[in-house]
Formats: sequence, structure tokens, C-alpha cells
Amino acid sequence: MIGYTGMAFTAISLLILGNSSYLGWVAAIIGSLIWVVYGIILKLYPILGINLILIAIDVRGLLLWTGIH
Repeated sequence: MIGYTGMAFTAISLLILGNSSYLGWVAAIIGSLIWVVYGIILKLYPILGINLILIAIDVRGLLLWTGIH
């Protein structure tokens, strides 16, 4: 169930970003955080690692989008 929730947030973030809203970045970060929890619970370290990287990329994107850098 956690995996589906993370995937839903990821899909929603892409939809929102396609409509040029900064909330897409927020949804992407939330989705990746859910995947991090999933990776920790099931000890799936590749999922954990890639989503930590995606969080960093999404935070950077959000900061650039809002003009804070």
C-alpha cells in the first residue's frame, strides 16, 4: 500500500508540473519521502538511495522554480 501511495504522489506531481505549478515539486518530494519510508521498512536500499537523490533534485528544482538559490 505504501508503494502505491508513493507512486500516486509521483504521478500527481508530474501532472501538476505539466500545468506549471510549483506544487508539483512539493508532491514529488512527498512521493519520494513515502518511497524512503517504504525502502526503510522493507530494507530495500536501492529504492532508499535513489529516492534520497530524487529528493535532493526536487528540492533544488523547487528552489530554482521559486527563485530561491
